[in-house]
Amino acid sequence: MADVGINTMPAGIDLRSRMPFDLRESGQGLSQMRRGAACPSIELDPMMTQMNDPYGNPSAKTHPDYGYGSEQGMSAPAKTSITAILSLVCALFICIPGIAQTLGLFLGFIAVFSIMISGGRRKGLVLAISGIVISGVLLTGIGLGGFAIYGFVKTMGRSIPETFFTTVEIGDMTATRALLAPQLSQSISDEELALFQAKLSTEFGKFQSGEFVFSGEPMERSGRNQYQNAFPFPMKLRFDQGDLIAAMILEQPQSGQQSPPTNANGQIIWLEFFKVQEIIFVDPSDSSVWYFPQRTAAPPVPAIEESPTTEIAPPLVGDPANEESPSETEDDANGG
Repeated sequence: MADVGINTMPAGIDLRSRMPFDLRESGQGLSQMRRGAACPSIELDPMMTQMNDPYGNPSAKTHPDYGYGSEQGMSAPAKTSITAILSLVCALFICIPGIAQTLGLFLGFIAVFSIMISGGRRKGLVLAISGIVISGVLLTGIGLGGFAIYGFVKTMGRSIPETFFTTVEIGDMTATRALLAPQLSQSISDEELALFQAKLSTEFGKFQSGEFVFSGEPMERSGRNQYQNAFPFPMKLRFDQGDLIAAMILEQPQSGQQSPPTNANGQIIWLEFFKVQEIIFVDPSDSSVWYFPQRTAAPPVPAIEESPTTEIAPPLVGDPANEESPSETEDDANGG
């Protein structure tokens, strides 16, 4: 049988352009294949290993076995991480400062971790990082602001009792009156101020220090929770012979006074800005309550005594004392 070459193919068909290897000397190659000789080296055309996507996507590679689109060409688009969105929302939610930002920081780190391990199936890394940064900045600001407020209240809590009780302790009546509310300063006498100073020094000793505390016990024990143009300032007072829990009722400043004055050292004199209206003391040793100025007890309301009522016993049947004689009955009927 004669060797079949490319020239035996019908005219008009260029088989060389369709073959993946070079068979220019086709007769010799086919003869070698029939005789069992080694096949000549074949170089595959790279264009045959890649088939265009039927939908016009030239980048879609063929399946290694069946020629269909690969998994990369058929994968679903990445979805935005819900955790990343919640992180940013919590970071911007300032109605609950501190708590919302802490939650936003926690969710942000979770979102970043889940996006990094998703292999491209999740997106939203920018949202998660924004939530982390905003939450961190706001938490830092809240912490610094809270620390500043705490220091301010602590300084105020030491200054107010120290100014007042030191002035009372030295017995300067004029300086003590200057710390009181105008109405109280006019109504209280020097004798009452002296009795107050003597009670403190006799029962509790020398004043040591005072500080602001979160305690509502004096207000609860006093039975008064509202004051006109004033507010309670709870504090703990330390004396030589014991401690006291007190609530100093401070009158709000007048409308014309804008800021509290300062002394030569630049310290604020709070009791020239707020005035003392009343002080409620609670002694922790015996839970007794007393006041400055001393409250006058209202006179007791006398109890209304009910007059004793005399109960009339019903007449006994058959009692001769309760039976009317026939003559008396006839007299009554005749009109006497």
